[in-house]
Amino acid sequence: AKRLAIVTLEDEWTVSLTKALVGRLAGSTTEVVFDQVYPTPSAPESQQAATRIRTARADAIYLNLGFGSAGVFLRKLRDQGIAAPVVSNFWLATAGELESAGRDAATGAIFIETNVEKPKFVGIFAQTHPGKRPNALSYSCYAAASAMYEIAAALGSNEGKGSVIQALTTLRRVPLLDETLEIVDREIVFDLRAKVIRPDGSTGLWEPPSRQE
Repeated sequence: AKRLAIVTLEDEWTVSLTKALVGRLAGSTTEVVFDQVYPTPSAPESQQAATRIRTARADAIYLNLGFGSAGVFLRKLRDQGIAAPVVSNFWLATAGELESAGRDAATGAIFIETNVEKPKFVGIFAQTHPGKRPNALSYSCYAAASAMYEIAAALGSNEGKGSVIQALTTLRRVPLLDETLEIVDREIVFDLRAKVIRPDGSTGLWEPPSRQE
């Protein structure tokens, strides 16, 4: 995309992701033509966002939103006649967000999700949660808990505040059942997949247009 619009939920995690993205785009051929942070999709200042994005003539839109906001905002965009490709996170593909967006609005939207197809993890998850499948949130929680275990093991009996902070800042990798994840700039680097929402509401791996031909 040459002209990118970004809508971010007012949250420490989502704001940090947007800042990282904007930083990576600096000096590239992509121009960020709209970049706003909103507390909720119903906030007064967010009501005109779709109109402003349309005026900005964005080629693509990044909805860095969460549960209770991604679907609502996507529907606003489509109701305004904005047909630009939309990229979001795994929340957009959850049942509640798909219902909020509506099938027509959600079709074709791309979302980024942690790859949870890890045999050992999936097997244990099935044992502890019969009849359910793990998602990006469950895998993220598992990785975070594993990181805390590594920190606790490194601390031993030394539980001072300074020791905890040092352990947090020096942890470089998190060993899991199926893989070892690296930590870069105090963030766990996950194995990610880009997926697309199909007309029937199901999802599948997304491929760049050049690969679809």
